[in-house]
Amino acid sequence: FPCFSAMRRAERQLQAIRAGLPRQVPRVESTSRAVVACLLRDSGVHGGLETFFILRASRPGQESARWAGQVAFPGGHVERGESDHDAVAR
Repeated sequence: FPCFSAMRRAERQLQAIRAGLPRQVPRVESTSRAVVACLLRDSGVHGGLETFFILRASRPGQESARWAGQVAFPGGHVERGESDHDAVAR
């Protein structure tokens, strides 16, 4: 099945990415921060994966907003005193 070979290739790629990532990433302090999450889950179909995206709001008169109407990973601005995990979960 072509799906299984693609999944094996994707699993190898994920393992290579994980191997190159540090266990903890230093937190950058600044006046403005944002976080995103890449959420994956088993699709239940031949070992495939599903990726979760959001559709950013687009209201009349808001077309000029920078990210209005775009597809994106979930996440957003980190409030002062808030953890990255709490911000992305919000």
